[in-house]
Amino acid sequence: MALLPKPYDDEVVGSVFARAAVQAGLPLKTLLGSIFSGRGSHSFLMTSELHRVASFAGVDADELLSQHTMFPYAVAYMTRDVKAAFRTKALSLQPGQECLGSLTKSVSHGVPYRRFCPDCVRQDLRMYGESYWRRAHLLPGALVCLRHHKPLKTANLPLRGRTSMKDITLPHQAELLPTRLPASAALRMKLTERSVQALVGQVQVDNDWREWYRTRVLALGYQLPPGAVAGAALARELRSYFGQPLLESMGCPLPGTCLDTWPALMTRPGIDTPFATPKHVVLDVFLDEGIRAPDDVTSLYQAPGKKTRDYARLDKATVARIEKRIQQVVDAGERTSIKALLTDAGVWSAFRHDRENFPATRATLDEFRASNQAERQVGGRSYWRQRHPSRYSPPQGIDAATDEAPAAR
Repeated sequence: MALLPKPYDDEVVGSVFARAAVQAGLPLKTLLGSIFSGRGSHSFLMTSELHRVASFAGVDADELLSQHTMFPYAVAYMTRDVKAAFRTKALSLQPGQECLGSLTKSVSHGVPYRRFCPDCVRQDLRMYGESYWRRAHLLPGALVCLRHHKPLKTANLPLRGRTSMKDITLPHQAELLPTRLPASAALRMKLTERSVQALVGQVQVDNDWREWYRTRVLALGYQLPPGAVAGAALARELRSYFGQPLLESMGCPLPGTCLDTWPALMTRPGIDTPFATPKHVVLDVFLDEGIRAPDDVTSLYQAPGKKTRDYARLDKATVARIEKRIQQVVDAGERTSIKALLTDAGVWSAFRHDRENFPATRATLDEFRASNQAERQVGGRSYWRQRHPSRYSPPQGIDAATDEAPAAR
């Protein structure tokens, strides 16, 4: 029977398998196959068959789930009942069943590579003669080692998906990737602290999160005249505060113009969709900072009723789309029509009815009509392009030079 070493403090389950393979001198695929009845790959962050793995490692199944997988972080902001249901499911999975894969994705999304603290590695080597991968270093938003208060390093080893069947690399053996440190040192520390709190169960689970967030958001002035949350302004300020690179690294980016972003939905009554833990962490930290809404909180919204079209902006955008399409036609050696250009630009109907509002577009199209790329050619060029024989040759039985039928022979 295969044996696993007892997990170290906060060691993630995939690290336990890697150490076991190193100590046994076995390929990881062989080791996993002996544990999971021939299956040679395994999730690095979670595990199925908890009771079987726990017995091999000499720990309780519930302890393995709570202290050596990402399960606690993934369910941190769920209600007590939902969290209990997921725990029961995880502990009762049968061989061959996937272990809550959607939860693993919510944790690993945005964290492509493993992270570690060099000071922790040196201490591990001195105390144990080996190093290991800690859960707290692999969380989205965990950018600092809370023990040594130093930035984490990034290893050239993937975190997402299933571990490689040959990958038994431990932190002291890993090669480093360039590490970019987004945001300020203070903000990195706050995000890390909140992320680790979620991991170790220091988040209350009985709150109505939407109402709690909504109350705090409105108190900071993110409110429209009717009383609704100014979601677009909230998303804009949140994106400005954290920066898009940091949000992407946590798996929760924000588009620049969309109104129905995840911060808006997290404060909207009647939305039952659960949100991944990194989004709770980001919004919670933002609200704790007390960043008030700007004075132009309503500038991103239009009053109800018929909207006035910004023709100057539309005209400029249309010219850009048309010129790009014309260049594609030129590069491909093809031809196209005015209607096709306007249709591709999405303004065929608007241009037909309000062409006087498209002066730049009309000038561009007039120039295009006189080019060799126009389907319907008009004057204005120094020569006529030779027509394609298969398309423009005379009908059969007509002489091309005289337009007369040839004499009978």
